[in-house]
Amino acid sequence: MANAVYEWVMTDSKPYTGWQNVAGPVVLLIGLGLSVLGNWLWGGMIGDVSCRYRLSYSPYNQAFGIWLVIYPWFFASVLFQFLYSFDPTTFYVTGFASNLLMCVSWASSGAWIFFFGTGDSPNPEVGLGLATFFLLLAALTAMSAVFVEQGFRPDASVIRILTVSVPFSLYAGWLVVAASINVGIFVTVQTINGTDTVGLCERSPTNSQPVIPDPRGWADASLPLVLAIIISTIAISQSDFVTVIPIVWAVYWMKRDTLKIIAMAAATLGFLISVGLFLQHRIGR
Repeated sequence: MANAVYEWVMTDSKPYTGWQNVAGPVVLLIGLGLSVLGNWLWGGMIGDVSCRYRLSYSPYNQAFGIWLVIYPWFFASVLFQFLYSFDPTTFYVTGFASNLLMCVSWASSGAWIFFFGTGDSPNPEVGLGLATFFLLLAALTAMSAVFVEQGFRPDASVIRILTVSVPFSLYAGWLVVAASINVGIFVTVQTINGTDTVGLCERSPTNSQPVIPDPRGWADASLPLVLAIIISTIAISQSDFVTVIPIVWAVYWMKRDTLKIIAMAAATLGFLISVGLFLQHRIGR
């Protein structure tokens, strides 16, 4: 029994060797560094712009605390991947392609911070358009890295799951949510005058907080449900229960209505099914 548990925790299908043992974590660290630099230089503008263009499905401020989990977990991932070169029997390093995709994603997130900050200017359309592009690119490359990594496959070790798969999926899932909000902001700003926005939102928002009137009200109302269905489908197909956690978290911190409650239920169901499939595949391996 003890040997079986050890094998389940420590064994992976194939180790990576050679240059990518170091190059992969290095490029990932570069991407992380660019994102941190962007936050340090321009991060202070994000809150004001987000509040100026608050949509009916914009999460409250508390939702963005997820970054306090994502950032440290990624830096830990870099460290543990570096340690693979010293102890390949204990640690895990993912392929260079996955780390490179994540590097592009984090760098794009850093560029998004700069351009999103220009949304507080008198003519925000160009800046918000570029911000939307970079955040969509970040979400696409992050999700691609998750698909390349295939981190929740039956033969993946717990070390691999905890140090690579979980942070990759958590980040990718959250970026899909963030990108959808950014697209909504960009589309909305094309249809309203900058002076029509509600101004700065409260620092401790409540369900009574005003939002921008949306000319596509049905689209705004249904988007969280559509997101929940799409991400849940991806999670179930990959047995990747972590990808769906950010949508559950985001919807929880949105203003409540019937469709958002249904979205929460759909995302929770997707999470439970993907957990069940993950465990089934592990036990039946």
